[in-house]
Amino acid sequence: MDWLLIFLVLAIGFGPVFWLWPSKKERRLTLLREAARKEGLTVQVGSLRKLDPSALERVSASGVSRQPIIECMTYSLHAASGLKMRRQRLRRTISDLEEASGEVIWIDDPEIESSKEHFDLLSVLNNILPRLPNDILAIELDMNIISLYWLEGPAATSDTVAQLAQLLREIDSRLII
Repeated sequence: MDWLLIFLVLAIGFGPVFWLWPSKKERRLTLLREAARKEGLTVQVGSLRKLDPSALERVSASGVSRQPIIECMTYSLHAASGLKMRRQRLRRTISDLEEASGEVIWIDDPEIESSKEHFDLLSVLNNILPRLPNDILAIELDMNIISLYWLEGPAATSDTVAQLAQLLREIDSRLII
């Protein structure tokens, strides 16, 4: 009986310590973000508005209007090309017809106003876009920063981060106009 009481007291004492222990997913994400920093990328929390939210996502049960967003991480590279331009973003969109065929279409983000400084980013990145992982939601150019909005899916590894860094450098090299 004394041993049971001692074990119970120790479990109560050390319980919060084990609760704070990082999970397997948290350790994996930490490794991804450390690999990104080693590649020279900046990692930040980001969010994007959903392109085509359902009616349930747009209005709460009490009738309050909502703006549904997708939480993700941005992996950014400071462009060596020195190109300074207004903000421009391409978004990945998948409709019901495309879902069946597996085809992905990239569009200019409707949230961002186009200006005279915008150029056809799709034509510049046409052979890079298919090489991006499926959980990349958007590519953004803002002043001299190139960013990827990424969901960091369960299949992502440090090698995926290295490939993304290489693709960001390739995008940077194409932006020298």
